[in-house]
Amino acid sequence: MARSRFRLLAAGLASGCALLAGGTAGAAPLPVTTCLGTTAQAFLFAQDTSGYTLAPGGSFESGAAGWTLAGGAATAAGNEPWYVNAPTDSRSLALPAGSSATTPSVCVGALDATIRFFASGPATTGSSLRVSVAFTLLGQKVTMPVGTLKGTGAWQASAAIPFLANVLSLFTASGTSQVAFQFSALSGNWRIDDVYVDPLKHK
Repeated sequence: MARSRFRLLAAGLASGCALLAGGTAGAAPLPVTTCLGTTAQAFLFAQDTSGYTLAPGGSFESGAAGWTLAGGAATAAGNEPWYVNAPTDSRSLALPAGSSATTPSVCVGALDATIRFFASGPATTGSSLRVSVAFTLLGQKVTMPVGTLKGTGAWQASAAIPFLANVLSLFTASGTSQVAFQFSALSGNWRIDDVYVDPLKHK
């Protein structure tokens, strides 16, 4: 059953990419949209000029409101060193080994393409943080890994990670869909901070 669902997802993603590329012959492409809010060039210090929207509660300055925390994950003192959300920020999310944290549902459209965030993990062999996207497909909840970070012993900005499930919004009447992002400390104690989503149309 799981393999069948992922085959359907892959087919849907492929179809969505074709539509984004210009639609099928003889038919107008489906409308695409974004439902994210105000954007900021949060990663300009890393020569990334894209506009990003902060995920709900993604700065952790007011706790982790709306997030689902497991395995001892909790907000703690200490901020990523670039202070991209605000210079007065002072909090981040601690993820002990084996713990996880999941964002509230985020409304995305087909043009909301990637996530990017800050993370710190130990520079030890096997230290890793898994990033997954969770969504509903054909009435079934699916959680799909989309990236893994290795610890460096210091804060790092992640790459812009495509989460793919945004393409499913092409097949909804509203042109949007709901997803959530999960961060799992597979090995080592981690911190994450300032979780952003990138609306592609703002590039």
